[in-house]
Amino acid sequence: MSAPGNHFYEFGPFHLDTQERQLLRDGKPVALTPKAYEMLLALVQKSGHIVAKDELLKEVWPDSFVNEGNLTQHVFSLRRALGENANERHYIETIPRRGYRFIASVRELATENGKEVAEPQTRIGAEAEGHFVGAGAIVVNSRKGAEAPSQRKTWHSRSALGLIIALVGLAAALVLLWNRSRTNEAVANLQVTSIGVLPFKPITAGESDESLGVGMASAVVTKLLSIKKLTIRPATAVSGNSEARKGPVEIGRELQVDAVLDGKIQRAGERIRVTAQLINTKDGSTVWSESFDERFTDLFAVQDEIAGRVAAALALKITPSGQERISKRYPHNPEAYQKYLLGRYFFDRSGIAGAVAKSIDYYQQAINLEPRFALAYAGLADAYSFDLAFPSSPAGRIEAHDKVQAAALKALELDGTLAEAHTTLGRLAFFDWDWQSAEREYQRAIELDPDSAIAHFLLGWYLVVKGRSAAGIAELRRALELDPLSVNINITLGAYLTTAGQYDEAIEQLQKTVALNPTSPWPRIRLAQAYEMKGDRERSISEFQQAMKLFTDSGGQGVGTAEIRLAQAYAFWGNRAEALRIIDKVRQKPETNSDYDIALIYAGLGRSDRAFEILDRVYEKHNMNLLSILTDPRLGDLRSDPRYSKLMQRLGLSS
Repeated sequence: MSAPGNHFYEFGPFHLDTQERQLLRDGKPVALTPKAYEMLLALVQKSGHIVAKDELLKEVWPDSFVNEGNLTQHVFSLRRALGENANERHYIETIPRRGYRFIASVRELATENGKEVAEPQTRIGAEAEGHFVGAGAIVVNSRKGAEAPSQRKTWHSRSALGLIIALVGLAAALVLLWNRSRTNEAVANLQVTSIGVLPFKPITAGESDESLGVGMASAVVTKLLSIKKLTIRPATAVSGNSEARKGPVEIGRELQVDAVLDGKIQRAGERIRVTAQLINTKDGSTVWSESFDERFTDLFAVQDEIAGRVAAALALKITPSGQERISKRYPHNPEAYQKYLLGRYFFDRSGIAGAVAKSIDYYQQAINLEPRFALAYAGLADAYSFDLAFPSSPAGRIEAHDKVQAAALKALELDGTLAEAHTTLGRLAFFDWDWQSAEREYQRAIELDPDSAIAHFLLGWYLVVKGRSAAGIAELRRALELDPLSVNINITLGAYLTTAGQYDEAIEQLQKTVALNPTSPWPRIRLAQAYEMKGDRERSISEFQQAMKLFTDSGGQGVGTAEIRLAQAYAFWGNRAEALRIIDKVRQKPETNSDYDIALIYAGLGRSDRAFEILDRVYEKHNMNLLSILTDPRLGDLRSDPRYSKLMQRLGLSS
């Protein structure tokens, strides 16, 4: 694409040279790709007018099929080259659902043999000469030389009219700037540093597309996490509240965030319609809202646009690396990406019956749709690892091990820089008690993605197990910063603060975790143990009893983990009768994976022979619960026994 002759366009400090096909700023070249230059020229030549997306695609990519996502990326690169502020548009304005408009004043000059042949033509929101288009815009395009009387009369009438219109336009512009300043002041006063993202709901009542709604929310969360100045509450953490049909503001206040992103989505044939709004949780006012109507194949562009618009509304500057992450593309097939996101959605709910099986199914569907989808293979490997941590049998462990390894290696074969795959291989090595390989993979994952919450979490767990408690807790804190609503990270941090003897901090941490997930017995179990080790028996028993009630309310039968761990407390407190009573209940109906906990009851009762007998059995099963023996502060007597050192050697750990 080129302009006839040799034209120069000037706007602000910039000079666009159509002969040399370059953009200059104060005489110095500005780096632009060829396509970015052509897009800028197309917008500048029609400054003040809306240039439709389809029109830009035809002009810039005349012989290629390119989706609209490319427009978004090139516009972003142009804005960055022009030095636009995220909150103010001085050059390129986005017209929702239509296209873009160049809004700066443009001076056009034409030369012939290197000499200027026309006076500068100033255009502010104008395309054709002699037309007024936009506030305060007068087009002047006169030749040098004497004017005829009729020309002077016409010029004077136009000049008078233009002056009146200019004054009106100036007044309108001042009002617009005043309103904009008030809006910017209001946004600035919000001091939004945290956002909760709700699952996108169907636009039409009665419709339901869980994959699309949850997938959109999860994708936007992932992209918003790239904005360093924002704390994002993932959609997985607020879904339960949403299902309770509470309003966005109420949910936001419960999450203790400054604003909530609430969206609706609908698929109609090959198009998707999305509406999104950012709501201030303090007063319920709308900070930003917009609607999108795009082809379904442009789903990624919509996700990028929402993340970018939220940042712009909050006047947050996105760094180049952050923009690269926002714009990162996954598979070519948007259906596959939705299945992947739904797989991750259920993986995050692994504590719910059947959730892991659903996760595996959705990951597999994503792979079937997009066989080279590396992230889906990494997710599948993580889902398979549940059978590896607590195997039902030696044969079951071998089968799970092979599945995890195959899926993780396939992910790396497809994308050698995928942090998630290295994290999974680290988890696999950790479960194999291959400590060096585990640390190497975790560190590699963090090198590839410093903001991977799961990598920091697993590295923290590893470091504590290896006896580097302070470093491990620091990694867990970092993981919690990255994913503050992860119940698993919250619980683990509280548990290891307890084993480190930081009881008050552990109790505070676990009380927050209980509030975060009040229907789960696990936060209360860990809180009860923190009270136990601090010496507050009354509160410890109370928390254990509440955890036991939650276990019963959820349909649990027999002896639950909470009751078994209460028996441990009784044993270490010297209450043999209560501890033995619970052991008798366990004998009547053995609990799955309860051997390690039973061993600790015997350790508390002073029956070391029986405790080591059971611990050897736990080792043979390769049950990961065994690693707790390394950190439990109650086991001083066991650690002085030679059999403890022997067990540590078998684990590949020093005592």
